Amino acid sequence: MIPHDELTVRCFGDQHGPDGATLDGAARAALLTEFRRTGAMLGAVFGRTHEEHEDAADPTTWGPASAADVDWTGFAEGGAR
Repeated sequence: MIPHDELTVRCFGDQHGPDGATLDGAARAALLTEFRRTGAMLGAVFGRTHEEHEDAADPTTWGPASAADVDWTGFAEGGAR
């Protein structure tokens, strides 16, 4: 399991900021909440975690395969503690 506080969240497209920009604060927390609830993040991708399922050329495959693969200990819906 990957601790939630070790995940990098990046813009994919320009919905949350410049493409490729690393998100933090409230934007990151909101996207992690979306991923935890739905299994996806609109307009964002994770940074590489080097899991077996990742394709280095396809950022949409990066990060945990599902929300069940994340250790959410200490994470509050809508914001990280």
